[in-house]
Amino acid sequence: MKFKILSLSVLSLLLTGCLENDKYVIENGIRLNKETGEMNLIVGDSYKKLEEFKITQTESEAKTWSPLSIRLGSDKEGVVKILTKYKDGFILYKASLSSEDIDTDNDSFRKKYYSSTITVNFNDKDGFTTDSLILLEMKNAISNSSTPKGKIDFYWQAKVPSTLKNYDSASSTSLMWAGF
Repeated sequence: MKFKILSLSVLSLLLTGCLENDKYVIENGIRLNKETGEMNLIVGDSYKKLEEFKITQTESEAKTWSPLSIRLGSDKEGVVKILTKYKDGFILYKASLSSEDIDTDNDSFRKKYYSSTITVNFNDKDGFTTDSLILLEMKNAISNSSTPKGKIDFYWQAKVPSTLKNYDSASSTSLMWAGF
């Protein structure tokens, strides 16, 4: 007798659960109520309304940063120019390195400084670094093949993750470099 009651109890719980689950579609960590259209994010063993996790689409205007000087070898200088834009959790950037009156060409320069890296820092108004995200590696630089000997001209274009708060608080850039 106890076995029948226990079996019926378990069966009724299972059926109740099954009927309730027919009310929802669960896929990719989201639970959708078919009747109301309400969507919940599955977090562990609980559900959070999706409105609590809205991701805002954000995009800033492009910023052209002041050109920065960089020492190339013992007596030559180059200029790094940076253009950035914030979009949906990323800093999109275009950066270039150029120099005139240099005794090499793009290919020779790249071979000599192949493992060199330039790090671009974003600094707030007080000079503190808010982000150090942009790494310009010579091995990944794109060069203009028509650049004449005596000049170098390289550029990079990519995106790196960041926050809008950090990006908006940046008022200047600075460089760190290794291998030049």
